[in-house]
This record gives sequence, structure tokens and C-alpha cells, in this order.
Amino acid sequence: KEMIRTEYGEVGMKICGRNGWERAYPEYEDLKVICRASGMSYPEAYQMALECWKKNPETASAIL
Repeated sequence: KEMIRTEYGEVGMKICGRNGWERAYPEYEDLKVICRASGMSYPEAYQMALECWKKNPETASAIL
């Protein structure tokens, strides 16, 4: 699991991968908080979190 920083707050990301590929899934509860605070729809918040994860790997921090 990783945490990413967005302009609306932190989002936990579940990271899955194998054979050289990775896929990330934002945590529902974190996105729900962002949606309520910003007025953003869930699909918009989900996409924003994925884009932040893809574009800014240095903002992600691993949680052990």
C-alpha cells in the first residue's frame, strides 16, 4: 500500500503487479472524503488519484 498526496489530501493506493506491470486502486474511504470536501464526483476523484500516482512517483510513500 502507498499513500499519495493530492491537492485535496492524501489517498491510500493499493498496488498490485506481476511480471513487470503494476496496477493501482485508490482507497474508497479516502476518495469519499475528498468528494465530500471538494464536491468532485467519485469517478473524477478516482481518476485524479490515478493520475497523481502515475505522474508523481516521488510523492508516493510505501507503507510496510
